[in-house]
Amino acid sequence: MKIRIFTIFFLFTVLAYPVLGLENSMTRAEDARKRAVDFDVPAYFPSEWEAAEALYTAAGILPRTTQNQIQQAIISFNAAADTYDSLFARTVPLYAQAREDEIMFARSELIRTSLTRSYPEALWIADEAALAAYDQFLAGDYYRAKTTAADALGKYEDMLFGTMIYFTREELVRTGLMDLYPEALDGADDMSLAAIDQYLAERYFQARITAAEALNEYDTLLFATDTYFVREEIVDRGFEIYDPLNFMKADIFALAAVDYYEAGNRSSALANAEDARLLYNTVLSNGWAAYAADRGSYAAIERHHALTERVNIASRDHFREAEAAYNEAIDMFVAENYHDAAYLFMNAETHFYIARMETEVKRHNAADALFTASAFTGDSNNANFAESRRLTRLAQETFSLGEYDVSIEFAEEAVRLARLSGAAVDSNAADVRLAFESTGTPVSPGTSSFLPGTTSTSPSGASPSGTLPSGTSPLPSQYTVRSWGTYLDCLWTIAGYPWVYGDPERWGVLYEANRSRMPEPDNPHLIEPGMIIEIPSIRGEFRQGMWDPNRTYTAP
Repeated sequence: MKIRIFTIFFLFTVLAYPVLGLENSMTRAEDARKRAVDFDVPAYFPSEWEAAEALYTAAGILPRTTQNQIQQAIISFNAAADTYDSLFARTVPLYAQAREDEIMFARSELIRTSLTRSYPEALWIADEAALAAYDQFLAGDYYRAKTTAADALGKYEDMLFGTMIYFTREELVRTGLMDLYPEALDGADDMSLAAIDQYLAERYFQARITAAEALNEYDTLLFATDTYFVREEIVDRGFEIYDPLNFMKADIFALAAVDYYEAGNRSSALANAEDARLLYNTVLSNGWAAYAADRGSYAAIERHHALTERVNIASRDHFREAEAAYNEAIDMFVAENYHDAAYLFMNAETHFYIARMETEVKRHNAADALFTASAFTGDSNNANFAESRRLTRLAQETFSLGEYDVSIEFAEEAVRLARLSGAAVDSNAADVRLAFESTGTPVSPGTSSFLPGTTSTSPSGASPSGTLPSGTSPLPSQYTVRSWGTYLDCLWTIAGYPWVYGDPERWGVLYEANRSRMPEPDNPHLIEPGMIIEIPSIRGEFRQGMWDPNRTYTAP
């Protein structure tokens, strides 16, 4: 009987031992694999992880009928477990360093806010958790270290979330609008303070929920204030006239949002505020597009004047600078960057105007030099005087081309040679000089024609005494600006009216006389319908009263 029991026990042991060994090796492989997955081994060593997975999978499908087959399965599972353990050992330092980097980054971001000075105890708690995690990693207690590190990181991130709430509130307060709605801010502040109390009481989950509600409240108020300022920009710039329908709709949504908010319906308030913001942004965008188009028109007019006055020749550098800004503005406009396009058009307009003023100075200087050179009479057989006449003609030719600097050089050399020749100044020079100062156009003494580009030597339009010729109405001394859409009224157009100056290039006279009463004194192109323009006399012509469209005037 004893022999039979011993035999049975022996056979059970021999047969069961391999099975128990297989279970142990399978458990070991499963545990090693889980540990490797928990510490992100696949992310650190992807190719080697695939090899380990292949070993594990192959071991799982091996037959396990005979003892040899079971033994082979045990060997395969142990090999997979060894591979997992090897990868885990290589991964742990990398994993620990990554968690340390995350914690240190979050802590550094938190320190940069400077808000930890107000709540140092919260920072100390997180620091203690971070140091404990470090000690646990060194001691090989990896799972506890992982949990503790996550807890430390969560604490730092909670505090960062709190600073985000704080700065959102600060941004809201800086708008100044909360002075008008203090009760709205008070409600969000109460939530924030409750979240802080919960956090210090280590009720972290509830603190996060309360803090999220506070941030949402601040964000809602900040969104409302941003929407308000978009509307204010529209009104300040006068853009509502470009899209009145959308502006009216936006106001309706905005008022509805306020009503919903005061009634405690936050979701409906936010939805209506978003609709209002969308429409306000549409109005603002359309306004910028229209404004940029207007500025482009002004710049184009100024550019046209500049080309007409040959600014591109007389003041090349300034014209090129203006032209570059103008072309860039056009590119911005085509790209629908209307904000930048508007300011570039304004910049171009200003530079075209500056270049025109510079050209006007050059033109007058050149005309003055040319007048002086033309005032001499002398012996045409004298070589110096003959050369002086030739240079004077060159000065006239370059003047007519807009090359005023070159014209001055020719004229000055002509004067020098005329004086060397002993030539005298023409007796009529003073009268011609008076005509030039009255008309702004140079003329050679003793001739019946102006220099190139002009037609008469007489500053016609008034008798020598400045009295009004009989049978005519006095010229107007004032003019009421009419609409651009119908009459294209601008200083250029007004100066060209025959009963004003009959010359649009005289617009500068009107500008200087009316500059102080213009909407934008530094912008000669902005005049408004109904504005009264003073028309100064420039040739001694008699002017009196407001322009009457029913009267007949004799051109000055």
